Amino acid sequence: MKYAVVDTVYQGYVNHLYQGTGLHRREWASQYRATVDGGFPTLSSWSEPLEAKGHTVLDVWANHMPLQHRWCVENGALDLFADANPPIDATMEATPEAFLQPWAQSGFVGILREQIRRFRPDVLVIGNLFEFDTAFLRSIAGHYGVAIGQHAAAIPWGDHSGYQAIISSLPNQVRYFAGLGLDAYEVRLAFDRRLLRHLKPGSDRFGLIFPGQVTDEHGGRARTLRALAAAMEIDVFSDSAEALGTDTRARLHPALWGLEMYQAMRDSRMVFNCHIDAAGEFANNLRLYEASGSGALLLTDAKVNMDRILVPGRECLAFEGPEDAVQLARHYLTHDDERRSIAEAGTARVMREHTYHHRVEELIAVAERYL
Repeated sequence: MKYAVVDTVYQGYVNHLYQGTGLHRREWASQYRATVDGGFPTLSSWSEPLEAKGHTVLDVWANHMPLQHRWCVENGALDLFADANPPIDATMEATPEAFLQPWAQSGFVGILREQIRRFRPDVLVIGNLFEFDTAFLRSIAGHYGVAIGQHAAAIPWGDHSGYQAIISSLPNQVRYFAGLGLDAYEVRLAFDRRLLRHLKPGSDRFGLIFPGQVTDEHGGRARTLRALAAAMEIDVFSDSAEALGTDTRARLHPALWGLEMYQAMRDSRMVFNCHIDAAGEFANNLRLYEASGSGALLLTDAKVNMDRILVPGRECLAFEGPEDAVQLARHYLTHDDERRSIAEAGTARVMREHTYHHRVEELIAVAERYL
């Protein structure tokens, strides 16, 4: 079976990966391997487990323009860059910044179209429903078998009726898509165990940390972070932490990307997590698995389905509000044996039940309903 897994990536990660490296001049295979090994989480996490099941996988980082440019060069499709202004040719002398021009914000859709038409996947799994809706699927009709969307964020706009199925790690969003008349299934997120090949042993260099965003969609996160930062030192790695204000004990650092973020978690005694407001009463986000899989103690907001992922008090810490988060953090940051015991149990649970090699059977089962 042929699977195409398609997702988009933050430009900050691409900038981080390519800055001063000359990577954009290398062949596609080298750029792709560096991109994957860099550790940024996308639907690429499905590729190795699918291949282990005997499937052929096309892994597309759709808006990663240096990588997409090199694919076009090597596959005789550079005409897809014809509308770029200023022009981007095949010389590979263009800097990574050349791919930031306004055209690139939409030009990648045409490149993805061509990749799907050439690969002709039996199953197309797409992780950005904002960019790729029914109109996009119509534009590649006849070139794929089944289209599955994966989503667990703010509700996407547009028409998605062209998808045979939507999978989500949020039960409330499974119900939402089902209410639109779409086939929807719960498939939880997981830990990408490929990361462990590149991480160094942990060092306890940090105490409590938070790596991530604090935007208008993270109201609960901002309130709890402010309470923690008022009570104790916390290292915050973010490019959007204005909601913390200035009266804080937080040590603010630039955002971390990929492996650097995972290594910081591994070097921490405790990692704070609080879900996006759209998650409602359900636990689902990647940081649950990333923090525990990396070896840190997870401090997260209590949700009704938390036991299905990690058991509070045995495999993680779950707080009921900002004051409870402060009390839990204070206790376990000063009781190292208790902290280590819970952190180790959380890591063991993730490796035993929550990697993409465990989840892949669920994805395949959804796809096979429509083949």
